[in-house]
Amino acid sequence: MAPAGPPEVLLRFIEVEQYRAAREDKLTATHASRMRGLIAGAARVASTARQDAALGAKVAAEAREAAEGVGGAPTVLLELRVTG
Repeated sequence: MAPAGPPEVLLRFIEVEQYRAAREDKLTATHASRMRGLIAGAARVASTARQDAALGAKVAAEAREAAEGVGGAPTVLLELRVTG
């Protein structure tokens, strides 16, 4: 939208400001798109983490049950480190 006013203001808009505004609009759209991508990626990671936690809890419960079935054998704690 071009501003109303003296011819000098309109000329400045036509020569400079419309391009600056278009550039800022593109930068904003690019930023928003990248942020949506990052948020989607984080959501996928969180979903995988929840699935892994559920599987870990299930395996731990099965291990406790198995240990109890063997006469309360000592529980072995494992530490899993994921790097990458």
